[in-house]
Amino acid sequence: MSAVTSGRAPVWFLRSYKDHDTHVAASVAVDIGTVTSRCGLTFTPVLHPIDGNPARLTAPTDELQICPRCCGGAT
Repeated sequence: MSAVTSGRAPVWFLRSYKDHDTHVAASVAVDIGTVTSRCGLTFTPVLHPIDGNPARLTAPTDELQICPRCCGGAT
């Protein structure tokens, strides 16, 4: 498992397209395809429809997408 470094901009992953279900990664297990978020949730992220890789964002575009627990630690 590789940790996401805190010195860089947060990396966000979509757990689903529902409100409050975009999370900041605390660590990513590349070998098994899971993300552990800052709020403690471990999940398999939504895959990007074009390349099939986990959908990663530098910043969520819709405030309603953001997990309130991850948002507090993302700044």
